[in-house]
Amino acid sequence: TEVDDLITLDQNFIPQNFSEAVIEGLEAEISANIAEWIARAALSYVDPRDDQTDNRLPRRARRSAKLEAERRFGKTRAALSLIAQSRRFDDPDNTIEVNGYGIVNVAVSRELSKNWTLRGRFNNLFDKEYQTVNSFDELDRNVFVTLAYQPHE
Repeated sequence: TEVDDLITLDQNFIPQNFSEAVIEGLEAEISANIAEWIARAALSYVDPRDDQTDNRLPRRARRSAKLEAERRFGKTRAALSLIAQSRRFDDPDNTIEVNGYGIVNVAVSRELSKNWTLRGRFNNLFDKEYQTVNSFDELDRNVFVTLAYQPHE
């Protein structure tokens, strides 16, 4: 992909313009039904570059992977996901490095009736300390519970 006038935020969240950028690489996704599970995998290997300096574009990992498995048990749905990304730079000069990470998330939902669904999401299950931006820690283990109403006509 060739991009003209790419705008990104710097480490102080100030918009920065890259006049020309090139992102080369490979992305692949696959899904399959295995027993009663739906399994999905997405892999990405890219080389995002500032065409002027040949530096890597900030805040973009070269390698990423997402593996998911989902299954229904009657009115209940359970899902497990593993998300991993390689290291990245946080600045256009490629001097500030942010380590890669891997986290595990779990989601469960239950249809209570035709219109109501209860959902629970457990993010960062193993309480991994990680950053996607330098000096900004991502959330520790966290839980979200949602009660959703959707009218049916």
